[in-house]
Amino acid sequence: MQVSNSFKRDFLRKLLLGLQQSGIPSKSMSLLERKRAIKLSSDVALAATRDGGVKWSRALITNLSKQEPSKTFVRNILGNEFQRLTNPPLSPLICKQMKSRSILKRSCLMRRMRKSEPKSTVRATTLAMRLQKRRTQILKALVPGGQYMDELSLMEETVDYVLYLRAQVDVMRYLANALEQPSNE
Repeated sequence: MQVSNSFKRDFLRKLLLGLQQSGIPSKSMSLLERKRAIKLSSDVALAATRDGGVKWSRALITNLSKQEPSKTFVRNILGNEFQRLTNPPLSPLICKQMKSRSILKRSCLMRRMRKSEPKSTVRATTLAMRLQKRRTQILKALVPGGQYMDELSLMEETVDYVLYLRAQVDVMRYLANALEQPSNE
């Protein structure tokens, strides 16, 4: 799977716009401020270029727009699209229902396990389920908006997120290489 060149062009255009608005060309910024501005510009450009078509991009924009220092920056980059893209991906009612289902499943599973197993042994399937659950929780924490997704959606969103993160790295490498090359003028 590969990301299209038109996506990379749009991402680069939005990244450069974000870097311009953040004041990166100014010499008065400290190294830490530059790092934060580049990361923020890159994240906003990535999510905005993905255009809210997937849950992780909407969640990333929503999370960035909740933080006070970056709220106006996100609003400036997104322009007219700010309202549409900052709506939460899922309503609280749906999230509550999903959590209730998982709690119910877990309690039923625990009851079955208590009845069927002797207390002194731990089955391999139980250990595998614990490991899978721990890995799923870690993945939910890594993918923006992952805490609101079920396992299948989480896997689809993770694949999409990693694919576009790779494209982000490619574009930023290209930009860094272009800036390192001395001009012939």
